[in-house]
Amino acid sequence: TNSTLLSKYIPSTLYTDWNYRVPTYGWFDVGVSNQQAVMDQEINDAADHGLDFWAFDNYKMMEDISSGPPEDTPLLYGAFKNYLASPYKNRLKFAFVAGGGCAASACGQIVGYFRATYIPYLVSMFKDSQYLKVSGNRPVLFWTDSGSSWANFPNWDQDRIYLNQQAEAAGLGDPIIINTTMDIAGAKAHGLEGMTTYGVMGGGSTP
Repeated sequence: TNSTLLSKYIPSTLYTDWNYRVPTYGWFDVGVSNQQAVMDQEINDAADHGLDFWAFDNYKMMEDISSGPPEDTPLLYGAFKNYLASPYKNRLKFAFVAGGGCAASACGQIVGYFRATYIPYLVSMFKDSQYLKVSGNRPVLFWTDSGSSWANFPNWDQDRIYLNQQAEAAGLGDPIIINTTMDIAGAKAHGLEGMTTYGVMGGGSTP
């Protein structure tokens, strides 16, 4: 177990109140000696039990911040890198969960980041044979904005067209973007085509 950085995001009660939900290979974040081996086994376990894909929160922008990545970048981005490095990657597809200010402007640090840097990165990953695609070779992108957070993307309509153009130039269909916040009105207004939920939202919620 190596949970020093993890304490920034979750309370210590995770290990006590929810100990009956401990993952098969234990609680850990990054820096353990068998991290890649754990990822390899988890891919195989997921595939063996009928999962088709994993959706990863994407934190590529953390590595593009000029001041250098924060200390928790390995925690936020490490699992995806372990997935990419796994010899069993071809058993499980992947998709991204993106959106918000970090996708728009590298967490407020790079103006114009979404179009100039993030869209080309998305398209490069969409081209991966394991990236989740639906009918028409359309990459699936899960999107987290709702309500006022859409203000992060003042040029959304033009940027969405640009994203489609870049995907088409790469031989792909137009990405299908799925809202994860159950914001039906916002999803319709911004041309998103599907709806799901990221999980229990809001502080203090109890399943």
